[in-house]
Amino acid sequence: MKKTMNESNPNINQIRQLRQRHLRVPYDRDLVLRLEDGRLLTGRAKDISSSGFLLITGMHNGTQELTGTRAALLVELDVEKFELPCQIVRVDKNCFAASFIKQE
Repeated sequence: MKKTMNESNPNINQIRQLRQRHLRVPYDRDLVLRLEDGRLLTGRAKDISSSGFLLITGMHNGTQELTGTRAALLVELDVEKFELPCQIVRVDKNCFAASFIKQE
């Protein structure tokens, strides 16, 4: 049986993370993303970086058009609520990659 690249080299994910320029913080939690039209996307993020995050959802069909959509990541820390502006930059089978938008 032919091994895939990940099976033959178990450290491939570690190497990829080292090559990334942005600090990644483990964040295995549920997230809510409010799209600019008011719809909510819920999912889970394994980590968050200073540039963005990957939201893993159960959605599969009809979401490709969301690429380029502005949104806000809704965050609650204790009693504080934050809305972090972001933009969906990529849609895959069951996940959305979003980049944070720098506020001036």
